[in-house]
Amino acid sequence: MAAKLTRFEPSGLLCVEHSRRKSVCETPPECGILEAALKKAWNEITLETLIKIVDNFPKQLKACIDAKGGHFE
Repeated sequence: MAAKLTRFEPSGLLCVEHSRRKSVCETPPECGILEAALKKAWNEITLETLIKIVDNFPKQLKACIDAKGGHFE
């Protein structure tokens, strides 16, 4: 299942959250397994999700600047 945007999120955090849900939750016993799991999760991110992230970036950047780098949603 691909990551879904349920609220505005910085794109990097979305990818990390997607990867965490898909791969890191099942703590791999070695680094090679983690790398393979992360690559698999990365490849499962849909074009639709990437388009939403890119389209949303200007709004997120403005919110970050307005919040002076603090918390924002």
